[in-house]
Amino acid sequence: MSKLKYYLPSFSWLLIITLLSLMSTKNLTKFTVDIVSFDKLAHIFIYAVLSFFIAWGIKKSLMHKNLSLKILALIFLSTSTYGILMEIAQMSLSTGRHFEYYDIIANIIGSFIGLLFYLRKKR
Repeated sequence: MSKLKYYLPSFSWLLIITLLSLMSTKNLTKFTVDIVSFDKLAHIFIYAVLSFFIAWGIKKSLMHKNLSLKILALIFLSTSTYGILMEIAQMSLSTGRHFEYYDIIANIIGSFIGLLFYLRKKR
């Protein structure tokens, strides 16, 4: 259980992403901001936090060993794939949500930026 605590931020954030991605926006449309780029910035931020939390959790659970490039690439591929799957799920499972290729691109960019912040922080 002691190493599991390092993964709680990433598991919690993953749950938040899943709930936000799949919840209906029918009641939220009156509160939306009419800035096109705000949505993409939100996607970038959300996936940056996710990849950062996962990298941090893995590093902490390995007891201060540096993460290899292979592990960082796996985190990037995993979070990017999850972002793609959430867009597909929005298209097929939720009401009021839409599949967008630009959201996928923003998710992938966010996953990469999160790892850059992780690498920057460990110095």
